[in-house]
Amino acid sequence: MSEDQVSTARRIQRLERLLDELVTTFKEEREANAEAFEMVERALSGGGEASSAAPPAEPVSWGDRATTEDWHALAEWVDWLIHTYELRDEVRLTSCWPAHPGVVEELAALHSAWRDAATRATEGEDDALAFWHDRYLAPLVHRLPAIYAVRICRNGHEPAAKSILTDRDLLPNLG
Repeated sequence: MSEDQVSTARRIQRLERLLDELVTTFKEEREANAEAFEMVERALSGGGEASSAAPPAEPVSWGDRATTEDWHALAEWVDWLIHTYELRDEVRLTSCWPAHPGVVEELAALHSAWRDAATRATEGEDDALAFWHDRYLAPLVHRLPAIYAVRICRNGHEPAAKSILTDRDLLPNLG
């Protein structure tokens, strides 16, 4: 078999896996929608249950929900990232990044995207890591020093200046 045929066969296998996943997801979504439709029907007909359902949980930032193990795993990965990519001084992360909540959220998201891309690459999706580099890593590396206070911490951690919060008195009273 030629290299082109092997490559085509791999692509077909990947597409078959993706199609299987889509079919499974579609079936699960269809079942979930049917259950939700039944709940709405019961609620509208006075059968209740929809009103007793708990409201969805409020989103929680990564830094607030992460365990000690999560923090250590992120720190290990960030150290790997710094070592592997040998970033220039103007875009290099400082060691105090854990003290900057916005940077933590960005790095946790970058790590999550990297894990997903690395997993997909291991499964044969050859361009997954290239996409991660282009779509996630490069923009973040340039965004971090541009918008986060971490750029002022070159000689040790400097707490960010106090943020100016929204003046609630200026919100419209829609009453």
